[in-house]
Amino acid sequence: MMIQRQLNSRANAMTSPIIEDYLVTILRLENIYGIAKTCKIAEELNVTPATVSKVLEKLVAKGYITWNKYQGVKLSDKGKSEALRVLRKHRIMEKFLEGILGFDKYKAHIYAHSMEHIPDEVVEKIYELLGRPSTCPHGNPITPTLKQQEENYHTLDEGGVGSCYRVIRILGELNSSLKKIIDMGINVGILLRVKDKNTTKIIIEMLDHNIEREVDIEHARLIQVTPVKDCKVDKNE
Repeated sequence: MMIQRQLNSRANAMTSPIIEDYLVTILRLENIYGIAKTCKIAEELNVTPATVSKVLEKLVAKGYITWNKYQGVKLSDKGKSEALRVLRKHRIMEKFLEGILGFDKYKAHIYAHSMEHIPDEVVEKIYELLGRPSTCPHGNPITPTLKQQEENYHTLDEGGVGSCYRVIRILGELNSSLKKIIDMGINVGILLRVKDKNTTKIIIEMLDHNIEREVDIEHARLIQVTPVKDCKVDKNE
């Protein structure tokens, strides 16, 4: 009986990271699209829609989400609280992996996915070691709040042709989009000008490097920017 209890305890513990992965993924998708669809969750977690449905049923039973199978998933207050806790740990580990260990921004994001499940106490020690930073490498707040998650962002897809902007954040940190955005050289702090746009693409000039990039509207919606009056690049930065 004791052995069986231990096995059950271990089995329950093994499901915890899975639940955390789903809650954080749902939070990210909900923040961007207003709701998390099963197909998007499956894409982000690299699993089948059938697998997603099985886990979502468990999350409903635990009170973490509400689920309309024809529309999508939303986190309950309980689910949001847990997702925000894990997301904070993820962002601390990203900062550690990039700032201390020297990984690039995308690898830091990927490796932080595994490290976000370590005990809170360990992560908080790392946070103190880092000097209590306020943002992750992608410009998002280390300690996200419900208010911050519901903030209305000004994103690149809303940019006017001929206008200049500085990148402030890469929203959502979605696996399916983050690598493509980073590979284009779009990172926090860069200066850009919108040269042209249509319903599917935006042509930008990255003034820091004097190169052009074609950005899908879907990706442009994830790039938070702030308007800049002077488009000149400060060579001392």
